[in-house]
Amino acid sequence: MGTAVGRRGRGWKVVVLAALATMAGMVACVVVYFAFWVPGRNTVYAEGYSEEAFASVRAGDTEAQVLARLGPPLVHNAAIPGYEPAYLRYTAPKGPSENFLLRALNIEDGHVTRVYSETWYD
Repeated sequence: MGTAVGRRGRGWKVVVLAALATMAGMVACVVVYFAFWVPGRNTVYAEGYSEEAFASVRAGDTEAQVLARLGPPLVHNAAIPGYEPAYLRYTAPKGPSENFLLRALNIEDGHVTRVYSETWYD
C-alpha cells in the first residue's frame, strides 16, 4: 500500500511541473509578442527607409552622407543651441501611445553624434 501512495504522489508532482512549464511557456510567448513583434507593427517608416542602410550609419558621418544613404527623414528638427542637438527621425509610432522601433540620429555641426536604434516602450 505504501508503494501505491508513493506513485500517486509522484504523479501529482509531474502534473504540477507540466502545468508550471505550460504557464511559463505562455508567459514567454506574451513577452516575445509585446517586446519584439508588436513594436515593428506599430512603427511608421520614412519613405525608402531600410534597416540595412540605417545600420550602416556611424557617429562621425556627415548629414549629407546620411541623407544620401537613407533619404529624407520623417522628422528633421533643428538644434536648440545649448539645449538640444538637431535630430533626424526615420520612424514614428502609428498611434499616440504605442511601443515602436525608434530609429533616429543626433546631428551636431553637420555630423552624426548619436545613433538611436532601439525599441521604444511607451
